[in-house]
Amino acid sequence: MSRRPAPYHVAFSPQAWLQIGQMPHSTFRALQAALDTIAQEMEAAPTASDSEETERLTTAAGVVITYQRDDATRSLTVVEVRPAPSEP
Repeated sequence: MSRRPAPYHVAFSPQAWLQIGQMPHSTFRALQAALDTIAQEMEAAPTASDSEETERLTTAAGVVITYQRDDATRSLTVVEVRPAPSEP
């Protein structure tokens, strides 16, 4: 009988916490939804990468989220959250 792996753990860098503390509630809710989506995608299609940690970017609700994914420890660390560049 196979066991289901533990869910990914989400952590935030001190810089990300500072940025999150300054964002409006609606943006924070969108950030939470984006992180839930990322975690679900990680569960559905684990990376077969040889490197333990991979930095990635995604955009949601007008912010760019920089995060590191570590499949070995099943963790996702939000490194930075910054406003998305405005379109001309």
